Amino acid sequence: MNVEMFFVKTTDLDGLLRCIDERLRNPADQPNSQPNWGLESSYDVLVAADAKRKVAVSPVVNGWVAAVESKEVLDFRLLQNVSETLSTEVLACQLGQVTDSFCHARCIAGTVTEHSAASDLPDALSSARTYLRDHAVPHDIVTFREAVQLRSVGWQILSKQK
Repeated sequence: MNVEMFFVKTTDLDGLLRCIDERLRNPADQPNSQPNWGLESSYDVLVAADAKRKVAVSPVVNGWVAAVESKEVLDFRLLQNVSETLSTEVLACQLGQVTDSFCHARCIAGTVTEHSAASDLPDALSSARTYLRDHAVPHDIVTFREAVQLRSVGWQILSKQK
């Protein structure tokens, strides 16, 4: 499983959905313009401009919202904007099965406060779950495909196209 997800500490789901929708509708960034979060960036201009780009967003659970992109990337500009606009905490998580890696970053009110990367872990998924539990995030790591199947329990799919 290779998954890149983000988690937002908020009860303002409508505000978060507006931030994501606005970002999806904006023109693509210039190359190499993503902010540095201390993590490997898989986001690029081609992904940003892809008309099929989608973001699955969970309902609020215990003050946290989970989200995952269909293109298996983290858009650090989006995450920073969410953190600034909502004046909140955002956790970015990257889980890599091939490298047995777990990387994460934390942003509070628009400022990246921590980041870490580890590979060759005995159980990267367990490391990710422990990190989320340590931050009181009640959501689990899911792929975009799994998130789509969770629409029956309140997950929403935002799309670049309406």
